[in-house]
Amino acid sequence: MMNDECAILAQTTQEKYDQLLDIKEVGRLLAVCPRTVDRMVAAGELPPPVKVRTASRWYLSDVNNYMTKLKEKRDRQLHRSGIEGGGK
Repeated sequence: MMNDECAILAQTTQEKYDQLLDIKEVGRLLAVCPRTVDRMVAAGELPPPVKVRTASRWYLSDVNNYMTKLKEKRDRQLHRSGIEGGGK
């Protein structure tokens, strides 16, 4: 297979099968400690994990959606402060 074909196959596979992350990986992505991940779930900020036997795992797409919402919230705040502050 050529490199382009491999990249397309990898992207298709990633879209079809969501990756599962443990609490440390979620914490690394969000730059917080595992205990903070637990607190975020308890507060309803992050979706609860799925159970794989006794292990707690989060879908990468759920974490990405959370980060996207954070960015959108920040952008709305910046837009509002720009309008209220008279800036562009």
